[in-house]
Amino acid sequence: MERSNLHVKEAQNNSRPQKQTKAAQHKATPMSHPQTTLPDKAAISFRGGFNCAQSVLLAMQEHYGTKSEVIPKIASAFGGGIERCGSLCGALTGAVMAIGIKHGTNERGVEKRDKPNRLAQRFYEQFTKELGTPFCRELIGYDLTKPEELEKAERLKVFDEKCEGFVRKTVEILLSLETWRSPERDSNPRPTAYKAIALPAELPGHINLCNISRSVGLNLLSSLQLPFPSAIFPPRLS
Repeated sequence: MERSNLHVKEAQNNSRPQKQTKAAQHKATPMSHPQTTLPDKAAISFRGGFNCAQSVLLAMQEHYGTKSEVIPKIASAFGGGIERCGSLCGALTGAVMAIGIKHGTNERGVEKRDKPNRLAQRFYEQFTKELGTPFCRELIGYDLTKPEELEKAERLKVFDEKCEGFVRKTVEILLSLETWRSPERDSNPRPTAYKAIALPAELPGHINLCNISRSVGLNLLSSLQLPFPSAIFPPRLS
């Protein structure tokens, strides 16, 4: 009995500092730490179940101090390069929407959209420069329209290891644009015509939504006044 009581007392004593340690760890978590950065907050949203576009939008909405009932639901289908079709990265499209929320307009006229257009163009260029490509499929290295590749990406935790980093980097680039000044209008003339792209009527192996996402991507690049790539979808990976 004495031996048993001694073990009980030792167990009780050992448990006390462990509880204090857990409490201290809880206070140090990013969710409750007052110094949590905006990229951290976007990453927390991503780990919490929001897609890449939603996570960027939520972080920037807080930063801008704006509220909208359409955020984050407006970005629900942009994850995985528009619903896993491998097109433009969801973090990128979320960032473009964030720029529109902060600098966009409800008024008509090209000149009214000049600032958001230039910021979005600058963001696109910087994103592509730092990450190498704007396309989800090339960024993660998997074709998510194929069930076997989606399963493999999930099993290898590709989204946790890669996409969270893309979300963080996207927010960092957006923050860096706050001190960027656009060059004078005349020193950087915009193109007035674009090379047309003949898109195939059928895309074997892709669901119909992916055809729609190509058109969405083309329209987005057009609105940003950016040159079109040879196709919205990058080549299939072998």
